[in-house]
Amino acid sequence: MSHSSDGDVQSASGDTPEGARRQAVHDAWRCWRDADSSAPATRPVVATVAGSGPAPKNALREWPAEAVRWALLATHPGESLQWDEVLLQQSLIDLSRLYEARETARELQGEEPAPKVAHALGSPAWEVIERAQSLRRNVSSALADDFDSATALSHLSALATALNRFANHKQARRRGAPVVRGALEALAKTAEPLGFLLDDVERFRGAIARKRLPARGLSPAQVEQWVADRAAARRARDWAEADAIRARLDEAGIIVIDGDAGSTWRVRP
Repeated sequence: MSHSSDGDVQSASGDTPEGARRQAVHDAWRCWRDADSSAPATRPVVATVAGSGPAPKNALREWPAEAVRWALLATHPGESLQWDEVLLQQSLIDLSRLYEARETARELQGEEPAPKVAHALGSPAWEVIERAQSLRRNVSSALADDFDSATALSHLSALATALNRFANHKQARRRGAPVVRGALEALAKTAEPLGFLLDDVERFRGAIARKRLPARGLSPAQVEQWVADRAAARRARDWAEADAIRARLDEAGIIVIDGDAGSTWRVRP
């Protein structure tokens, strides 16, 4: 059993939220069993679905497939899944944090022993190491408990938060790689079997742009034009115009990153 990161997604297919959730849970359960021989063989019972959100096939037109999958798995056993736009938005935010945390961790450098770095950099480093060491056990425990996928996702999110907190340490970029190495390995062994972190971060950001810009009534060409207009205003030292365009981009949910080679942009989840 495999997951697709975008397009025609097995775990998000279905004409109704109930059918899609059932498929998502059973697909994740089978992939988890393939990855963990100790997983229970009993198929999980799927909770009911409430809410007025879009049909999953329609949701896939406006939301990245992994975010739809996250939303379908974001409930505890026995609870009704509140399927709506709020859930989809929060799922995209949570998944984006996970992608960004992995990308940030991959960029860290250093070759010292991890315990030495952790002793020097303190509690944020130790938290990453401890959460990484317990991630697979905690996720497996949650899934073994009536397939509590929401708790499993919360463990992934907690590691992402720890990684981002650690990356803010002033010495992390130069010395942090040994600390996060175990976390990267743990994410590969837990998130990917559940159908997450299947792409590199740039492809994931591209999926967000392809799906969310049209939903907001925008196009990549329009955003590119705004960014180009802002760059021209900055070159002309027309700071008022540059600030006005920046405010327009921010209101549209566009993050602009200024660098030596020019300005780039991405869509805010």
